[in-house]
Amino acid sequence: MVVVGESASAVEATSRIPALHPHIAILDGRLPDGSGIEVCRAVRPIDPTINVLILTSYDDDDALFAAIM
Repeated sequence: MVVVGESASAVEATSRIPALHPHIAILDGRLPDGSGIEVCRAVRPIDPTINVLILTSYDDDDALFAAIM
């Protein structure tokens, strides 16, 4: 596994992920300025070949459902 980039915010991740074109983007469910779900929804239409794994420690059924959808 090779880390090709990292971001501290949803805005930064949304611009960096398509530019770096990773095989897998690992996103936190909650970011300081948004969520991994929002980043996924922004990135996937740009490049649907990027797979996304969203991790979270929160026990929130609504967030889980949104991530699945």
